[in-house]
Amino acid sequence: MADYVVTGEITPDATGEYVEDGTYGGGPCYRRADSAYWIWKWLGALWVLSSGKGVFGTWWQRAFASGLIGDYEPWGGAIGTATVAEPPPELTLGPYRTEAGDVWHTGIVAGDTFTTGSRAGDVCHTGIVAGKVR
Repeated sequence: MADYVVTGEITPDATGEYVEDGTYGGGPCYRRADSAYWIWKWLGALWVLSSGKGVFGTWWQRAFASGLIGDYEPWGGAIGTATVAEPPPELTLGPYRTEAGDVWHTGIVAGDTFTTGSRAGDVCHTGIVAGKVR
């Protein structure tokens, strides 16, 4: 599972899931699954999102003191704001058959609250999903 997710309408496309992969600049660094982009620390002053550890050229940056999570400003020809966030928890849905009836498991997916339907003998759990209260 990813440690962080990069989103945004950005060029070049550095969006995707990032996993921790060693250290650089005195702190942890994170690479995209295809190793085409990295998030790394530069001199304790910046978090940098670029095509490699220690590589500037086309990149996004964020003040180190602001923390790794948040918006990164484009530099060197990059376009758009890149956003680094923790990935949402995984969602698991039922139903799973039991002697008592159906059991529904739900989770969190970016947003509002919903409750699954129920009938006699069912166990129903409430979770959070993008959209509206249901």
